[in-house]
Amino acid sequence: ILNAYPSEKEMLKELLQNADDAKATEVCFVFDPRQHPVDRIFDEKWSPLQGPALCVYNNQPFTEDDIRGIQNLGKGTKEGNPYKTGQYGIGFNSVYHITDCPSFISGNDILCIFDPHARYSPGATSLSPGRMFRDLDADFRTQFSDVLDLYLGDHFKLENCTMFRFPLRNGEMAKASEISQVPCSDRMVQNLLDKLRTDGAELLMFLNHMEKISICEIEKTTGALNVLYSVTGKITDGDRLKRKQFHASVIDSVTKKKQLSEIP
Repeated sequence: ILNAYPSEKEMLKELLQNADDAKATEVCFVFDPRQHPVDRIFDEKWSPLQGPALCVYNNQPFTEDDIRGIQNLGKGTKEGNPYKTGQYGIGFNSVYHITDCPSFISGNDILCIFDPHARYSPGATSLSPGRMFRDLDADFRTQFSDVLDLYLGDHFKLENCTMFRFPLRNGEMAKASEISQVPCSDRMVQNLLDKLRTDGAELLMFLNHMEKISICEIEKTTGALNVLYSVTGKITDGDRLKRKQFHASVIDSVTKKKQLSEIP
């Protein structure tokens, strides 16, 4: 899978496309370099995931179809739907360039953990490599508060939104990893985000719904959120309609419904 993505930068573009597919209008990439507390976590197996991470916020929740799709390694709900950009890629799996255990919280009431090694997540097995918690109640939020704090609810509104978290593969994890032996340093993530910054404005033009892309970093000692970069596309309703029509025409040509010469 990873060999299909020679550049890690494609990972961030893929996450942008996935958010656009979900009709999100805003995405924020957040580097969180902190080491989080380990007092209120599932168990000690989870501890390595409390370190530095890349978090990715978008302002749309996951649908049931999205959840089913993302669980299929290398196959998603995009496969049969040409109106979803990047359907021919392997999508979400590109995040394994930097992490061994991606997760997300959606709608502030579903927590999904992907654990291919069945090593970190509670109850994960080789047959069921991960865990999903639904309807997160007050007891769960109290008992596992150090886990939930990872999803930056202090800085982002999580209702009707999605927050991904990709804990960086450190040296110890890399040694034991069957996915990649390459650790991911803080500097590597910062370089990735720097590259995205140079492409941000251009990327907006090729997305259907996206209107704002931001890059932020959490201050290591204070926990403050610093905005490092933000680009917003000012688009009128008329232009938005034209953009949708253009994308629909391109999709029709890809699916052989329309000749290339007919694209406006």
